[in-house]
Amino acid sequence: MSGTTMSEANTRVMEVGHAPTPYSADEIRLGCPSGRSIQLRVETAVEPTYIQHIRFIEADEVGATQDLWRTSPDGEPRGGTDTVYSTWEELQKHASFDADATSIDDDRIEITAGVFDCLRYTVGRGVFTHVFWFAIDLPGMPVKFTAHTDDRLTYTSEMVASTIPKHEPERN
Repeated sequence: MSGTTMSEANTRVMEVGHAPTPYSADEIRLGCPSGRSIQLRVETAVEPTYIQHIRFIEADEVGATQDLWRTSPDGEPRGGTDTVYSTWEELQKHASFDADATSIDDDRIEITAGVFDCLRYTVGRGVFTHVFWFAIDLPGMPVKFTAHTDDRLTYTSEMVASTIPKHEPERN
């Protein structure tokens, strides 16, 4: 895990026996301010391809309210909007995996949203293998995720866009 000291890695271990997470809760908070918007292209073995939208509505020191909705790839709505609240620690915990089942490697990935230096987490559980690419400079959710069952690709999520609002400095 380049770029992460052992001391930092130890503070990212959320449970005994778990691997360190790619980001701390504070790093996720700083990377996901109010107004951040993410779009993911999702392909599954059981439903048509869709775009998952996530918008951070309000964020504070504890967590964030997010709106989640889906559209078809050409923008047609698929269902309504769900509004959820998550603490930064809950979001960090999404990337907390059993250390014995997890390998963490440096990787560079080119996807629709850009080229990213990543930490690639490969998590194997029986016939299931999940691979997460966490962009080192984009704290939050993985920029790409794949799920395999019996070595067959069953799910892919790839970030196609991520925008973080630029805040103008306050004027006196």
